[in-house]
Amino acid sequence: MQQRKKYKEMKENKFWQTKRFWIIAILATADVLVFIFPSYLKNVINTEVISLNLGISPAQLAQASAVYGYVSLVIYFFGSVIADKISLKWLTITGLAAFGISGVWYGSVGLTAGGGIIFDIENNVAILNPIGQSSRYTQVLIIYVIWAFAKIIFWAPLWKLLSQQGKPEENGILNGIHGSLNGLIGTVFVALGFIIFTVLTPIFVNRNSTSTLAFSLMCYLFCLLILIDVFLLIFFVKEKKGEVISKDFNIKEVGKVLKNYKVYLLALLVMGVYMYQQGLSVLIPFMNSALLISASITFIGGLLRTYLFRLFFSAPAGKIADKSGKYIKFLVTGCIICSFLMMIIIFLPGFKIGGFASQSAGLKIFIQIIVYSFFLCMGAICWGLVTNRWATIYEIGIDHKQYATAVGLVSVIAFSPDAWFWQLNSLFLEKYKVETNINGVFNYQLAYQYSMILIVVGGILGIISGLVLMLMLKKEKKLKIAKEY
Repeated sequence: MQQRKKYKEMKENKFWQTKRFWIIAILATADVLVFIFPSYLKNVINTEVISLNLGISPAQLAQASAVYGYVSLVIYFFGSVIADKISLKWLTITGLAAFGISGVWYGSVGLTAGGGIIFDIENNVAILNPIGQSSRYTQVLIIYVIWAFAKIIFWAPLWKLLSQQGKPEENGILNGIHGSLNGLIGTVFVALGFIIFTVLTPIFVNRNSTSTLAFSLMCYLFCLLILIDVFLLIFFVKEKKGEVISKDFNIKEVGKVLKNYKVYLLALLVMGVYMYQQGLSVLIPFMNSALLISASITFIGGLLRTYLFRLFFSAPAGKIADKSGKYIKFLVTGCIICSFLMMIIIFLPGFKIGGFASQSAGLKIFIQIIVYSFFLCMGAICWGLVTNRWATIYEIGIDHKQYATAVGLVSVIAFSPDAWFWQLNSLFLEKYKVETNINGVFNYQLAYQYSMILIVVGGILGIISGLVLMLMLKKEKKLKIAKEY
């Protein structure tokens, strides 16, 4: 009898573990699908190609990204507030569904206002259709604003819902499984979407057809996956009711954080990390246009660095940082390496338009291999840095009561490049574009190089802030020891 009872308990436990795994997979899928449109798609597909299929210019797409960043920063703190007041499950579903509905609109933009592209028969190339461009740009701006609000509705509730799938002491493994599944699911979904887009593009864009339907179908596929995940969330994911809202927050604790100079130094360091994390998407069109690396090769690199590297490098990097206990030093070292690699990438092809194409075949292949290898290396480093960025909060002496406020303040500063970096990138794309021998087709090499210089400047600012922070912490430690004696 006792053995049967034990067997039944083991069976129930095994069922729960399996069920929990699939619940985490559903949440990880939602995480993947929410960021495909505004963020991850441009990590794997040339932004010039995306903007062309939307029927707008690359500068306008960058400006839309900047608007998304500005709106996100303004309403960032509201995410955590509403997550404490309304059902986590339904906030997550609402945010995800908003991305799905607006995603259908996004995929359809290039089909509106006369169509996003026209075909240059003489040069056998698709170019931007200027007729209706203003209308399509307005649509994209509205969609990006919707995404910013949807992200705030979705983001904090998702992580709180994930934390409910286990005990407090299991939070690390929950995040680890979530991150690994995010990488795996993202790889499969984005690869499938890219294959559809690549195979169908020649069918819809040719001498006889000027439709952006291949891009639309890829977007519709992602929206269908969102719809499926919404239903899975509704029927299979449950939330704990009646949890006590934390009473740690109060205005005095906020004041302490705002007066703490170490928080601002840390915010600049984390911003340096984020400059590389989100700025690497600029390298995709740079490698395509300036270094003549094929779109399929850059897609594979983008897929590796955006998804699979998260799966392979996050956990080992966390273990390395945990062993040393010096998370700030870990971030500084990573930023130094990334800054060095990025500087080499910037200067290798030179600043002359078309200069790379005039080099010998051997030198061109050498430069392509170096830049591509450095791109992958920085992708791996970035996931290691991202894994450890919040572990630095306790290293600067922030206690548990101030933790959430500190993370919020650091996040607003650190993630501000979502706004101002893409704003400046938009200006560069407009100011430094060079028209090619094909009317309506531009070379943006210089714009990408200037954007990469901006990334390095942000990285160096982060390095300096990190070094100053390390020095101040060392001084504080010495003073503390001196006082004890």
